[in-house]
Amino acid sequence: MGSKLLQVVRVLAPLVAVLVVIVGVQLWWSRGYSPTGHAAEHFASASVVFGVAFVLVAIVWALPSAERRHPVLWILMGLVAIAAAVNTYANVLVVDAIGDEDWSIDTVNALGASREGFEEGHELSEPMAMGGVAAAAALVVWLGFRRVISVRLCIGAVIACVLFPYWVFPGLGMVIVGGVLVTRRVRRELATSTDRPPPIAVAG
Repeated sequence: MGSKLLQVVRVLAPLVAVLVVIVGVQLWWSRGYSPTGHAAEHFASASVVFGVAFVLVAIVWALPSAERRHPVLWILMGLVAIAAAVNTYANVLVVDAIGDEDWSIDTVNALGASREGFEEGHELSEPMAMGGVAAAAALVVWLGFRRVISVRLCIGAVIACVLFPYWVFPGLGMVIVGGVLVTRRVRRELATSTDRPPPIAVAG
């Protein structure tokens, strides 16, 4: 049991290292912000880009090498990444427009339009978040088309992309698929290590 656990840790070490780096970048990026109220909601949406980045890395890591060579995969992943990045920029515009003030909905309606970047951020964030959902769903469909995932998983993941609130995390189905692919790679690696013959002892 302990040996198998160590093997799992060894296999997942690259992903864990990436996660540590991404979390470190997120902590560095967010250190200058302390939003409350309406600004806190937009800041949470802006932070989604870090989760999206990790999921994309996990999918690439978990895919068979042959699948990584398809340009369509990289185009779709690029669209997901661009949508997430622009959505972050848009939400940060709103956060910067509000500053450290604790705005209620009434305050938003009264003062929002007068702050530079507030309206622009709102107008940009929603289509970008929805675009991220569409790109994530397209990525899932592509993986289903390539038979990397089953038809049932593909349909369920697309439904999850569409039904989960896009302002919370665009593309929940992409996360589900990523988890399945990572689990499969770990199992492949463990099976491969189990099938290897033990080293032959050489008499001295």
